[in-house]
Amino acid sequence: MSFLSGFMKWMARRGAVGGTARWAGRSYNQIKKSNPDASQGEIFDFLIENRYSDDRHKKILYRYFDFIKNRSGDNEIGLRGFVTGILILEAGFSENSPENQMMFSEVIKEELHKFNFSNEVIYGESMAEIMNSLSK
Repeated sequence: MSFLSGFMKWMARRGAVGGTARWAGRSYNQIKKSNPDASQGEIFDFLIENRYSDDRHKKILYRYFDFIKNRSGDNEIGLRGFVTGILILEAGFSENSPENQMMFSEVIKEELHKFNFSNEVIYGESMAEIMNSLSK
């Protein structure tokens, strides 16, 4: 990794990308502790309702998540997909180069792994099966 790419990753970790991933991880843990039976979808709904007072932003995020779920056929998008959706809406994630988007996704994944979440929580059910099979 070059100095410049290392510096950019460090900045992403300290800025919106890492901060949003840490917020999502902490919030997910808090809700799961107080309501262990809550599904991932219920937790995401709660987080969206509490993060956005503006109905327009809520509608955009719900449409994005519905698109991802319909496209993947997965009933859960995972925390990584949830954080990415927020960053698309708030921080112009999709306006970055594919290389930067991959680096941001790596930062999100690394920050979420610090919470010791399972692959199912981080990636959603379908992607977790793939990740689990690769780690064997």
